[in-house]
Amino acid sequence: ENYIYAKKMLENQQNQNQNQQNQDQNQDQQNQDQDQNQDQNQDQNQDQQDQNQDRNQQDSNNNQNQEPSISPQQAQQMLNAIQAREKQTQDKVNREKAALLKSKQKEKNW
Repeated sequence: ENYIYAKKMLENQQNQNQNQQNQDQNQDQQNQDQDQNQDQNQDQNQDQQDQNQDRNQQDSNNNQNQEPSISPQQAQQMLNAIQAREKQTQDKVNREKAALLKSKQKEKNW
């Protein structure tokens, strides 16, 4: 009876470990998908900002009487875009660090 009980407990533990691994893999895949979506959105936003900057430069080149400078609003927009991109990059790095620590904790479950 003890052997049968121990065998069932071992099978249950193995099933739980397998389920946990599957959940971890699903979570990792979701995180990767989110990161890809964020990267795509960032790229689209950056492309749009680049196009806007190019248009502004062309406009100022067409008007040779004006000095080639950017307005305070444009400077603020560029600064905000750079800060947002930096924040997203740091968030991504922090998520990767957390995932690494989490995987290390799983290895030493004794």
